[in-house]
Amino acid sequence: MPEYSSQQQSPKNYQPQEAQLIMGLKHHFSKTLSEVPLDVAIQAVSKVWQSCQIEQDKKDMERGKREDDVIHL
Repeated sequence: MPEYSSQQQSPKNYQPQEAQLIMGLKHHFSKTLSEVPLDVAIQAVSKVWQSCQIEQDKKDMERGKREDDVIHL
């Protein structure tokens, strides 16, 4: 089943971004990830993802996007 971005309705292939995230996390955080439980790692990544979404929403608003242009799922 295709993944959908929170800001668009068309399917998007996230495989390149997923690979980039995997490589970056492995390279930069392998020691930390090996020391924390899975639920802590997932919770941390989720918090970072949420903060990035908030930052992107602020940038979009500054560029003049109206709130009703964003599709919330």
